[in-house]
Amino acid sequence: MKLKTIDIKGKDYVPVNERVKVFRQDHKDFGLITSIVSIEDNVVIMKAEIINPSDKVIATGFASEKEGSSFINKTSFIENCETSAIGRCLGNFGIGVDDSYSSANEVANAINQQSVKEPKILTPNIESIPSDIATKVSLKLEGCEDLETLGIAYKECIKDIQKYPSLKAMFTAKKIKLK
Repeated sequence: MKLKTIDIKGKDYVPVNERVKVFRQDHKDFGLITSIVSIEDNVVIMKAEIINPSDKVIATGFASEKEGSSFINKTSFIENCETSAIGRCLGNFGIGVDDSYSSANEVANAINQQSVKEPKILTPNIESIPSDIATKVSLKLEGCEDLETLGIAYKECIKDIQKYPSLKAMFTAKKIKLK
């Protein structure tokens, strides 16, 4: 089965929701369990496990997130961490790893770490936007140094902007920053 992907900086990435759909469809008798390993100093570590019908652990995935370390983590660092752990677990199980093994947030964080620039300005009120779309748009904005590249990124995100109008504010904020 061909999984849906999103383009993140030229690489195809299979979002976690697509991996979960395939897992639930193809492995109906298996379990997918998450648990908090620790939560200290505003950092959560989570573990996801795939359990076969005999209760044997088949795959695991771990993730950690710091509260407030990103826009998403200001309000949903535990949920974001759980999603990352599930994505890594499903990747270890072999689902959605043909082109990319990292989670979308790991890709975004790695790209952000490569260029130490002033922080990106994101719009408030995008909590209702799925995290994979918000990450994709944020990554499209990354590296927009002039109005021409900003315009190109805007065109590449136009379908998402039409579906979630508050994304337009991300481009407006970036445009103001460029002046």
